[in-house]
Amino acid sequence: KSMRPPPKSKGDIPEAYLRQMAIYRAVLRGIWPDRQVKCAMLWTENPSLMVLDDAQLDSYSAAP
Repeated sequence: KSMRPPPKSKGDIPEAYLRQMAIYRAVLRGIWPDRQVKCAMLWTENPSLMVLDDAQLDSYSAAP
């Protein structure tokens, strides 16, 4: 993602991005139910990678 400036911590990631990642995770889990799916945000401005916790995305997920 490009966002100026990128968030300093995972807690500062915009809700819209977290919702988007939760949707992607749900789709991938549906396609590959026997595999673990990990999500991360790659910020292009600095560049940096933020691995997202499942708990952080669970609140945006319709699936258990």
